[in-house]
Amino acid sequence: MEPYFIFLAFIFACAGFDYISKQKTNIFKVLVFIGLTLFAGLRSEVGIDYESYAAFYLGLKEGPLHEPGSALLMELLGKINGTVHLYFLIMAIVTEFFVYITVIKEKKFFWLTVVMYYCISIFYFASFNGVRNFAAIAIMTWALKYVENRDFKRFLIISLITGFTFHYSALIFIPLYFYLRYRLSIKQIVLISIVVILGGGIIFVLLKYTPYAKYERFMEDDTRQNTVELIHYIFAALSLSIILWGRKFKYLSIDNVLYNINTLSFYTILMVIQQSSGTFMMLFQRFNNYFLFGFLLIVPKILMSMQKDNRSFAKVFLILFSFAYFIRTIVFKGEHHMLVPYSFDFTLFAH
Repeated sequence: MEPYFIFLAFIFACAGFDYISKQKTNIFKVLVFIGLTLFAGLRSEVGIDYESYAAFYLGLKEGPLHEPGSALLMELLGKINGTVHLYFLIMAIVTEFFVYITVIKEKKFFWLTVVMYYCISIFYFASFNGVRNFAAIAIMTWALKYVENRDFKRFLIISLITGFTFHYSALIFIPLYFYLRYRLSIKQIVLISIVVILGGGIIFVLLKYTPYAKYERFMEDDTRQNTVELIHYIFAALSLSIILWGRKFKYLSIDNVLYNINTLSFYTILMVIQQSSGTFMMLFQRFNNYFLFGFLLIVPKILMSMQKDNRSFAKVFLILFSFAYFIRTIVFKGEHHMLVPYSFDFTLFAH
């Protein structure tokens, strides 16, 4: 587990050098994201989905869904004798590039965001498993700016390309574009939450008539036990708090897109929590990940809205919480999530 702590020290070192640097440059920020890319892309036998992706890549196992773009990429890499590690590296480049260009605009809270991103497992470490899914998540989080700018045409094109290239789930953002633009009242949010709770069973039935019916058969053969993680309850409480008191935070209150991303996170977490076990539990967790990723942008908005003293306290709390969750993930849950032990593999092309 030492590599994880060494890389965390590397992040803090880059943050320190960036702080004391007299030159206005993004070199240390770029350096950290190059490191994040290599750390995710060159891993070997790390992550729950590692063996499944390796089997899919080698044609030894059929996956639940086949996006045309993902299938084409694997085919092209196969023709040049690329290994599965080359595939992981390319996917890591895509994911970390879009995370970088999304969070770099949070100049005041960039390093805090990076610490949260690395330490809280639902973000960076989760991408070790849902490789295609998290590439799509990173792209769609970046693309939220087109919702804010009311540029439906570009948002539609990006959603279609992302959905058919990386993960079909990204297509859900096409109808959500219209939801994200408007501010709902508390009464409307409560009503939707009640509908989600009461209509959860109906949604599961409807999914059987979509391409995700294949996902159900795939999960029946999966020996993993899916459970609701502690982090889902934490974010459920945070989402509810923002719904109730979010209007007190000026910069979040005026941002309809991020405010609505939070409500969508709350709805999907409700659906996850309803399924303490079951075939579609992981499916809704992965939909929820799209909205949880928005907290990398929501948290800075909240901090900007705070008074200086409260903001300092909040930043210290977030760093300590992130580090505590990092310890929990790597030290106590590392083997369970197949993150520990960590090893590299630099073999990108077969001989």
